[in-house]
Amino acid sequence: MAVVNAWFVYKRDCIELASSKPMPLRKFQASVAAALCSSGKPARGRPSLESAKKRKRQVNPAPVEDVRFDGVRHLPTYEGKRQRCRNCPDGFAFVKCVKCKVHLCLNKNRNCFLEYHMH
Repeated sequence: MAVVNAWFVYKRDCIELASSKPMPLRKFQASVAAALCSSGKPARGRPSLESAKKRKRQVNPAPVEDVRFDGVRHLPTYEGKRQRCRNCPDGFAFVKCVKCKVHLCLNKNRNCFLEYHMH
C-alpha cells in the first residue's frame, strides 16, 4: 500500500513538473524493489573484529645522524604533553629537542638528552 501511495505522489509530481511521462505502477514497483534489494542491510549486533580498523599513530622520523651528532643548536624545550622518550624504552618526557624534534628525558635521575646527542 505504501508503494502505491508513493506512486500516486510520483505521478502527481511528474504531471506538475511536466518533465516526462510517469512510468506505470508495475514498473515503479519493480524499480522500488530493485532499489531496496541493492541497498545494504543495516548492521546489527556486535561489530565484527575485522571491521574495527585501528588508527595508525603518526611516528616522528629520527633525524639524520649528521644532524643528530653535529652539536649545534640542540636546545631542550618544555612541551605541555608528555611523550615517550626516544632514547630509553620506559621513560616519558616533557622535554623535546628543538632541532631533532624528539622527546627525551631530562631530569635529575636520567639525562637522555645528552646521551642521545653524544652516542
